[in-house]
Amino acid sequence: MTAPLRTAIALVRAVLATAFLAAGAAGLAQGVVATPAPLADGSELVVTDRHGDHLIGYGRVVGGELRLTLAEHDDDGLAVMVIDPTGRMSTLVGRFAADGLRVGVPGAEQDVTLASWLSERGVRLTLDPARSSDDERAGGRDDDD
Repeated sequence: MTAPLRTAIALVRAVLATAFLAAGAAGLAQGVVATPAPLADGSELVVTDRHGDHLIGYGRVVGGELRLTLAEHDDDGLAVMVIDPTGRMSTLVGRFAADGLRVGVPGAEQDVTLASWLSERGVRLTLDPARSSDDERAGGRDDDD
């Protein structure tokens, strides 16, 4: 593993640790919830396992739409990093559920779907399934017929 990659992984882990602590503290605080700011074009979402060791999804906002590619993942604990075009990052705690990817929102009693969270910020979610290694070997063809 190269030094820049180790540094990037250490940074992601530090951001995740800070986000989990902040989310816990925010859950304890009572207060007024502000109207969310719109998510700007060029913003990116990075979805990893809860430890930041495995990349599970990636997407970028273009024209008010986030096309998110997600790989299959067995563990339900996720970190969803939102990076705006200026490089500012925020992290949400997420999980897979029957109704899709859900994220915890500080100050809310329940988590919400990622689609709902994005909609509140003026962005429409489109999910693109990740290509499996079988699809890549077959050149993306459906050979089951």
